Amino acid sequence: MHNENTEKSVLCPHCSKEDDCPHLLAVIDLTFSECLGGYACSHGLGELEGLIEEAFQKHIKAGTTPLKVIGDENLHQMWVYAGEYLEATHGDEDDDYLPEIEIDNDALLRLAVELLFDAGGEERSEIVDDEGIPGQASSMTIIYAREPKMVIDKAIENLTKILAT
Repeated sequence: MHNENTEKSVLCPHCSKEDDCPHLLAVIDLTFSECLGGYACSHGLGELEGLIEEAFQKHIKAGTTPLKVIGDENLHQMWVYAGEYLEATHGDEDDDYLPEIEIDNDALLRLAVELLFDAGGEERSEIVDDEGIPGQASSMTIIYAREPKMVIDKAIENLTKILAT
């Protein structure tokens, strides 16, 4: 990856390597709402999404609204999106059925970025020329951490606390 403005390679602040290194926590393409690489993409985003889905399913089943979605724009957007999906797919279910819901990926990635920063991730936001398509540039949030697993574990812990309120 190269910064579109400076044409310099994006370097890890810990080991000065280009591209993938053990400190790369996440490469989030904000233009196309994708997690393109890093430890979090394969070891954490799915778990964050699962925690949100589980919490939302319980609230939908109970007929309540999670209090935290009122004060958090990303959780609120995911809650509304899940409700719209549920309305479109809702059928006759028995009492033990947990409804399948869909989570808004844009809001999920924005929340994940916030959680990773709050847990100690270090940001490198840049306009990056992704060598995949000539002339194509994306706004990327590149997040590094000395210990990516510790940051992911802390982000999961923080989200668990948020959803418990």
